Amino acid sequence: MNNYDIRNCKKKIKQLKEIRKKINNKLYLIEETSNCKSCNLYNRGVISVYQERYSNCSDCNFSEQLSTLAMELQNVTNEINDFVENEYAKIIFENYKNKKILLIDKYKKQKISWDEIFGNDFEKVSKSLRYALIGLIEGEGRYELK
Repeated sequence: MNNYDIRNCKKKIKQLKEIRKKINNKLYLIEETSNCKSCNLYNRGVISVYQERYSNCSDCNFSEQLSTLAMELQNVTNEINDFVENEYAKIIFENYKNKKILLIDKYKKQKISWDEIFGNDFEKVSKSLRYALIGLIEGEGRYELK
């Protein structure tokens, strides 16, 4: 496997996660400094519903800011997921697909062929199996290389 490609993927994911962390911090700061009773901003909420929860508040001077940050957060999260599912997973897939290696299913404790799990066509690999490809490298997936 081209270690340069893997390092670049990990570096990009780390950068995107840092951006997401900064947006989260801004959201928490706004949440902690507001006391708008109309939109219940004073109650701790789930970040994923910020935009829906606060975008219609006419009394809150933070609603537009929150809505914008919620959209930014969703965009960065989507970018991370898209990159992992399509680019990072594909690099791993392309490296191993022709090597006919055996994998170990960690849950069933059995050996299984690459083709049985992933096949030869990346476009046919499901979303969950694309994350399993990442797990082969990161060591946190259902399968591991034999």
